[in-house]
Amino acid sequence: MAQKLILYKDVQFPLHYEFLNLNISHPQGVICFLHGWGSNKELMKLSFGQSFRDFIHLYVDMPGFGGSACDRSLSTNDYAEILRLFFGALKNTNKILDSIEWIMLGHSFGGKVATLLADKRLILLSSAGILEKKSLRVRCKIALAKVFKKLGLSANILRSKDASGLNNGMYETFKNVVNEDFRKHFAACNAQAFIFWGEQDSATTLQSGKEIAALMKRSYFFVMQGDHYFFMKQAKIIEEEFMKNIQTKCFLVFGKVQGVGYRKYAKYKADELGIFGSAQNLDDGSVEIYAQAEQDALTKYKMFLEIGPHKARVENVKEKNLQDGMRIFQDFVIIK
Repeated sequence: MAQKLILYKDVQFPLHYEFLNLNISHPQGVICFLHGWGSNKELMKLSFGQSFRDFIHLYVDMPGFGGSACDRSLSTNDYAEILRLFFGALKNTNKILDSIEWIMLGHSFGGKVATLLADKRLILLSSAGILEKKSLRVRCKIALAKVFKKLGLSANILRSKDASGLNNGMYETFKNVVNEDFRKHFAACNAQAFIFWGEQDSATTLQSGKEIAALMKRSYFFVMQGDHYFFMKQAKIIEEEFMKNIQTKCFLVFGKVQGVGYRKYAKYKADELGIFGSAQNLDDGSVEIYAQAEQDALTKYKMFLEIGPHKARVENVKEKNLQDGMRIFQDFVIIK
């Protein structure tokens, strides 16, 4: 376990973290595991430490949890910005981390933070962020707390279990984040999202999961047996569902496709769709393209390849599926 100090808004935040699989050959990417409210990196490591073996794992205690002490009031956006600085600091000390894809995996509150940080791929586990109608009991407690405050009395006895034992700064943070409506952030997220939910979850209901999946532009939704912590014994299933949606194809493009900007066009469209791979000219005048992504993106990509840039004249596009794991791409590159 290690610690790194992150300076954010003139305040030093100590972050405790741990890597797994840091020295594996040809990692498929980095998965950053973000825990839920009141939890810590150890629970995420216990759940996922034996899965996703081809990825580097990063487990981190977010400010105010586990070993990362915090007495400041923060918002979800503050958490995301602190972690963004943290990731940058890690990449500056390790070139491998700066050259491969980073995938955010977030549970509950960590799902909201992960959504703000996600680039190309995102895994959500019973994410918070959809405001649901409060029960009568909760509404009564809120009303009583307001009365206590007006009378100058302590309302600690009425605090939520999630807020018990918090210092003043973290209690203010709890109040900041618990009532956030994250719908606009889910809708704005362009990452390919894999959303997993416990069918018996009562903390973030299944209906919330369905709404998040509908809001996100590119999402897969999986319902699994279990409650809010369904993932603790089902990490392998989550890994399998995540990995089987990624396919690799080889496209051979024939016609007037060399010397007309076709490879740049192929890269532009790949970046637009979140596709990794490569493009190169072959001696027979064709262009060979490897593309790795989910099936929907590859189907759209082939349509763009058949159109080509303005100066090109595409006569035929042949495709072939490649065996899973045959090649691992971290970006889309033009091979000279």
